Amino acid sequence: MLIHAEPDDALQAKFSIEFCLAAILREGDAGIHEFTDEYVTQEATRDAISKVSRAFEEDLFGDDFAGYGAIVRVRTDSEEYYNEVRYAPGSPNNPVSEDRLRSKFFECAESRLSRSDAEALEESILDLEETDLDVLTGYLG
Repeated sequence: MLIHAEPDDALQAKFSIEFCLAAILREGDAGIHEFTDEYVTQEATRDAISKVSRAFEEDLFGDDFAGYGAIVRVRTDSEEYYNEVRYAPGSPNNPVSEDRLRSKFFECAESRLSRSDAEALEESILDLEETDLDVLTGYLG
């Protein structure tokens, strides 16, 4: 799926591990705000992408398909940092924390809604069995 080593636009960036890591290098984290054509083509982003190299290994941890494990090494002039994750965040073997999930929800919702509407939508979703579906469909417009 990660077929764009040097993405030209936001759509290609969604399929680029180089872009995702470059955005993390630049921002400390990456979210929906970085997936824009403008951000992808900025000189600082292009420079960060050029510093990322990848090597895919089949069956990295000897797990079955969809383990999506990763090893990341970051080298600076004086140090090397290393981290490995056997399962992708959000997978059954590595569930996302409630805080991270809520943060992601608000990042996405607030790209279209005010904070108060996003909070109301969250309440409606959390109380889905009692929520009037017309309330939810009102947010789809």
